Amino acid sequence: MPLDKLRLEGEVAARFELGDRSPEALIALAVAPGQATRIASTGLNRSAYAARLGAVLPITRRIEVRLDYSGEFSRNDTEHAALAGLNIRF
Repeated sequence: MPLDKLRLEGEVAARFELGDRSPEALIALAVAPGQATRIASTGLNRSAYAARLGAVLPITRRIEVRLDYSGEFSRNDTEHAALAGLNIRF
């Protein structure tokens, strides 16, 4: 396998939440305003950073192997993902 054709890719991003980040809301339909429902979820972090790194290796003109990593990092949460793939063009 010729590694001289290896292609590296990468992305970096930042997300900043502004305004109301409350994890609770009181919801009511217009046709039934007296039947309000409280909805709760997890709160959003004020800021988060994401990164993606990838490598693509062409085997032939029509076949390539891909390996990707992506992660999101914030004060309270961290997510990691890996993806491997084989692309065949026909």
